[in-house]
Amino acid sequence: MQRPSGDVTAFIRKCFPNLQMLNSQQLPKPVKFDLPIQSGEMPSIKNSYLGGDEVRKVVVAFLEQFYMMFDDLSDLSRDKLLEAYSNEAVFSLAVNSSPLGSRGSSLQSYVNCERNYLYVKDLGKRLSALKRGRIDIVQLLKNLPRTKHIPSTFTVDVVRTTPSTTAFVLYGAYVEVEGRRPPESWAIRSFTRMFVITTVGGTGVSIINDQMMVRNASAKVVKLVMQELPQLVQEASMQPSTSAAATDVSMMPDTLQQAAVQRLSMETRMNLHWSAKCLEENQWDYNKALAAFNFLMTQSKVPPEAFI
Repeated sequence: MQRPSGDVTAFIRKCFPNLQMLNSQQLPKPVKFDLPIQSGEMPSIKNSYLGGDEVRKVVVAFLEQFYMMFDDLSDLSRDKLLEAYSNEAVFSLAVNSSPLGSRGSSLQSYVNCERNYLYVKDLGKRLSALKRGRIDIVQLLKNLPRTKHIPSTFTVDVVRTTPSTTAFVLYGAYVEVEGRRPPESWAIRSFTRMFVITTVGGTGVSIINDQMMVRNASAKVVKLVMQELPQLVQEASMQPSTSAAATDVSMMPDTLQQAAVQRLSMETRMNLHWSAKCLEENQWDYNKALAAFNFLMTQSKVPPEAFI
């Protein structure tokens, strides 16, 4: 055995953890970090960790309001969510297509928007799938399936909190509400969503980061959701349901249009009239309108009166 160069006692104790006497001297009790062996049950698992009462109030109030707007079947474009996101917010979507659940219906509605590095190898697609700013984020969210979330499946873990910012992870499940299909065949999804919210105006909050992962629900989750399906059907029937995919872009709500006009004006320095004109001529597709502006600028075809 190689003689240690440091503390001989520590070395010997490493070889003989239960050693109590050395050179006729009583050794101090060793410092151990393993839990004592106890009979009985393991400690119970806590469903959520929300920190103190103040953090709990903020997080619970935020989730109630956010998903009330997210699941509003009468809001064709989810434009109410514009109020929830910061102008500098970032959103990303990932899909776990592993066949875990018995309700493994297609996740194609999400695949076109995702940036899961396991499947999306192209750097350009990864960058374009990362949405920045509340307008681009809500434009993506409005194209996702209509949903009804099940609060009884929610688990929330606060991972960091400061006087102005709170980061937390939400686990849960929802159904995709499709009016043309019987409720028993609605797709059931599980999701993980990490929010970072910041205080605005002393009382309100705004999302600055939103990371969402969607997957098919496990058999256990499906069983829980099916127990609440009658209540979900009743709630869905009280609101008019229209497929987001069938929404005409030209009928975009005024709130979203005004936000798009203001953003284009800030980015191009055009006045509001010409910014609205540019968007209208490009069917209110923001990226298309910006590309058209840049092209016309290279051709010197944007008149001076278009600018602020």
